[in-house]
Amino acid sequence: MVNLSVIVPVYKVPYEYLRQCLDSLAKIELRDIEIIMVDDGSPDRCGEICDEYSDRDRRFVAIHRENGGVSAARNEGLRAARGEWITFVDADDWVEPESIGKLVDMAFELKPDILFFAGFLNKGPEQREGRFRFAERKFFEPKELYELMLRAMTIYALPKESEEILPLDGVCGKMYRVSLLKENNIVFPEGIPVSEDGLFLLHALKKAERVIYIGECAYHYRFNAEGAMNRFRPHADIEQGRYLTKLHEYVLGTGDDSLENTYYLRVLVSLRHCMEQKYFHPKNTEGYIKRRREFLRLINREPYRTALKLKRLYRLSKTLFLRTLLIRLRLPGLLFLLLRAKRLAARRIKINAKGKVYK
Repeated sequence: MVNLSVIVPVYKVPYEYLRQCLDSLAKIELRDIEIIMVDDGSPDRCGEICDEYSDRDRRFVAIHRENGGVSAARNEGLRAARGEWITFVDADDWVEPESIGKLVDMAFELKPDILFFAGFLNKGPEQREGRFRFAERKFFEPKELYELMLRAMTIYALPKESEEILPLDGVCGKMYRVSLLKENNIVFPEGIPVSEDGLFLLHALKKAERVIYIGECAYHYRFNAEGAMNRFRPHADIEQGRYLTKLHEYVLGTGDDSLENTYYLRVLVSLRHCMEQKYFHPKNTEGYIKRRREFLRLINREPYRTALKLKRLYRLSKTLFLRTLLIRLRLPGLLFLLLRAKRLAARRIKINAKGKVYK
C-alpha cells in the first residue's frame, strides 16, 4: 500500500536545485510513499539525475516523456500515482522531511479531501516563514469553502494577506485525496501555460466536502525573479485569453451568477500580466507606438472592456487599482514609466549586502 504519491515535474532545472529537491524527499522516513519524477523531455541531464535517484531508492520512480508542458507532466504523474494522497513539489523547491511525515499522519487521522499546509519563501539567503490567516488547525465550513474559492479566483486582485507565503491558488502546499481527483476526473488543463494550477484547485474545491488547514511549515518555495510570471512572454495576451476562457467556463458551470463579478476582478489581473509580460516588458523590441496601439486594441476587447468598467475599484490591491485607473484614463505612457521604475527598484532590492544579485 502506498500512502503518499509525490509528483515532481522536471524540465531544465539547475542541477543543484533538482538535487536539493530530491535529497529532501529522500530524507522522508516514511517507506510507504512514492516520488514520481516526470522528466518532461528535458534536453539536459535532468533525466539522468532522475534515473540516478530511482536506481538508488526504490521509492523514486522516473518517467520520461516528450515535452508537453507542466500540466501534461503533472497529469502523467497523476495517472501513474498509486497513493491514497497526492502532493506536488516543483523541481526547484524542496520540503521539510519530518513535516511531510507529520502531514501524512494527520491526513489519515483527519481524512480531508484537501489538506492545506504552510511553508517558507526563500530568496537567496533570506528565508521567511509564512502561514495562512487561519487557526493552526482549521476545518472549513461550506460557507467558508465558498469564500476560499473566491479568494483563489481573485488571487493578486485583492490586498494580499501579509503572512501568506505559498500562493493560495498554487498547486503546491496541499495534499489531495486521490479518490477525489480520479472519481471527478480532475486534471490539469493542457495547452494553458499560465494559472493552470489555479484552475485545478478550483475544480477540486468545487467537489471537496472536507477541507482542512494545518499550520505546519513543510514546503520551501524558491523565489525566481526570472520565473514564469516575470519573464518576457510574447504571447501573453493569447495565453491569458485561453486561461480566462477556461475560468469563465468554470464560473458558468457553478450556476452561481454572483461569481461573474469575481471573474472580472480576475480579468484585471490577467490584463496586468499582459502589460508586464508583453506590452511593456523591457525585452519587447517593438517600437513604443506599435506596443501602445496593440495594447489599446486589447483593452477594447472582451472580457477586458467589461472588467475595466467595474465599480468599487477600491476593493483592489493598491498596485492593481493604480494600473487599472491609468488604463481607464488611457495613459499607457505613465503606466510604462511606472513599470520601469518598479523594475529598477526590484533590481536594487535583489542586491544583497555582499553585492551579489539573486538569481
